[in-house]
Amino acid sequence: AAEKGDLRSKYSLAIQYMSNPETIDRVKARDLLESALMSKDEEEEEEDKEIEGLITFALGTLEEAEKGDEHETTMELYLRSAKRGHSGACFKIGQNFQKNQDFENARQWFVNGAALGHADCHHSLSTMYVNGEGGTQDFQKGFQLALRAVHLS
Repeated sequence: AAEKGDLRSKYSLAIQYMSNPETIDRVKARDLLESALMSKDEEEEEEDKEIEGLITFALGTLEEAEKGDEHETTMELYLRSAKRGHSGACFKIGQNFQKNQDFENARQWFVNGAALGHADCHHSLSTMYVNGEGGTQDFQKGFQLALRAVHLS
């Protein structure tokens, strides 16, 4: 199915190349992911947006492994994925802003990811509220977010 251009099949095969210790091949994974992005239709359906989010997140993960999390291409891929509703991409972007002491932007990206149900975004946001990073300090809100993070984990 991957050879015929099925996006989900290309994504699944690429993930196998990225994660299976017996078959790790980042070059093949990147080729599959990039070809999947190039072969998708311009008129996106909701399902295509979801798979594009997964594909761009996987490409971002590859880019991060090779060049680091602050590389421009890595962040562009995560941004593209986040715009498609990928909560993990929101978390990665938030982490990057947090690492660079840009707490207001970090907080906003964690809010975005938390709205999509990402447990780690809830946890990071909880810590930011308790510490007053990126906005007003609010212990009650921080506690509520921590409980939600535990519930989602």
